[in-house]
Amino acid sequence: MASRFFARFGNLCVCYEGDLSLLEGTLLDRFADVEQAPAITISLRRAQLAQAPKAPCEFESINTRVWHLPDGTWHRRYSAVYAGERREYAAMNYCENRAELTIAPICQNTARAVEGCVAFEHLAICAGSLPIHASHIQTQFGSLVFTGPSGIGKSTQAALWEKTAKILNGDKTLLQLEQGEIFAASIPYCGTSDICHRGGGKLAAIVVLEQAKENHVQQLHAAQAVSQLMASVIRNPWHRDDAQRALELAAQIAQRVPIYKLRCVPNETAVHCLRTVLEKGGAEFG
Repeated sequence: MASRFFARFGNLCVCYEGDLSLLEGTLLDRFADVEQAPAITISLRRAQLAQAPKAPCEFESINTRVWHLPDGTWHRRYSAVYAGERREYAAMNYCENRAELTIAPICQNTARAVEGCVAFEHLAICAGSLPIHASHIQTQFGSLVFTGPSGIGKSTQAALWEKTAKILNGDKTLLQLEQGEIFAASIPYCGTSDICHRGGGKLAAIVVLEQAKENHVQQLHAAQAVSQLMASVIRNPWHRDDAQRALELAAQIAQRVPIYKLRCVPNETAVHCLRTVLEKGGAEFG
């Protein structure tokens, strides 16, 4: 019987099976859970890669090739430079709730391969969760997530709350709808922030950041809110169905949780400004 490892990210249960030695060095041990019926199953093995499909690619970049096979399965292959030569080190077949990842013997950093090659964003969206680029903190008000373009100061604003809040993830989180309420859950992917802890909770607000010379908070109207949230969603352009699924999830989230635009400076006065709005229960629409 194949070895199995179960992890939980909020209400999303994922089963990893097969060669679990490939998980060593990942952050998944922080999310270990009891055996249960999984929403997603990911099979792992170490072996030479089979030949690539002969059909034209759906998508191709310098290090990734993607095919959509006739049976509906997706196939990805990943490459990197080894000893001056570009070679493929991992391949994956996947559908809506299952993935099979093969890592070639040439790959030395298997943890990085597992983290970067399992199409987690697509599998999560198919399972009804919305993966976004955001710094996620747990506060007295509930979960807060800070979003915005790269370099806007998401990690900075999260760190300013450290005296009264816990940073759960410095770069990514899942938004989930459960029994009519929205929850945020940390995941074992945190970019270069190196901040990743298990946890989450009911989502108090989504905060879209914008750098400014003074602090100001306004609540976004529905169309603006959905647009800003979609800008932070992690998805691949070749999965065209994911765009519609993500848009439907984003619309439901925007109906249930306030989405604020925080124009701010990078110091604790921004914390006070946002805290005041949360204590009042809202801000003026802009």
